[in-house]
Amino acid sequence: IQLHVQRGLSPVEKKRHVSQARLAFRMLRKKLSYKLMVCYEMLRGFRDGAFAFILNMVLFEIITDESLVGINTFLTGLAAIIGSWAYGRIVRQEKRGQVAVLFSILLTLCALPLYRILNMGTIMIFTLVSSFFTLFITNSCSNMTSDVAGQNESIRKCLAETIAIREGAIGIGRLSGILVI
Repeated sequence: IQLHVQRGLSPVEKKRHVSQARLAFRMLRKKLSYKLMVCYEMLRGFRDGAFAFILNMVLFEIITDESLVGINTFLTGLAAIIGSWAYGRIVRQEKRGQVAVLFSILLTLCALPLYRILNMGTIMIFTLVSSFFTLFITNSCSNMTSDVAGQNESIRKCLAETIAIREGAIGIGRLSGILVI
């Protein structure tokens, strides 16, 4: 029976993708919105790399009980879920930029007590707040990145290459953040 069904299907035509890397890099040189998108993604990667690395190092240095690390991981995951739900309910397309700036400022202000009081409680509270607030920054800017990628026909032609450049910028940022720490 399987052989009969397989014979009845039409053959799949393989499409050959011609690289549009030159077009993507040309757009990167010419379009300000594209440059800003790549710069933002690099800064986001820097923040991700630095914060993830330093918070985990400090958390493991201060907290000696592995169960507290597990509880912290569980609570940050829960905060991320609640943040995703809140983002979907609150944020509208036209307010994405303002939301990203507002939550960047709020996250920075929430990090300031860590300079004065560095103990288990402040770190756990900050990781919860960071997990919640970061979604508002990341989702807003990722959506804006998609808007930039879809804004004109030239960028849509090199969408795969645009995504590769974006991911490369995030990776370079993360590596830079870890190296600075």
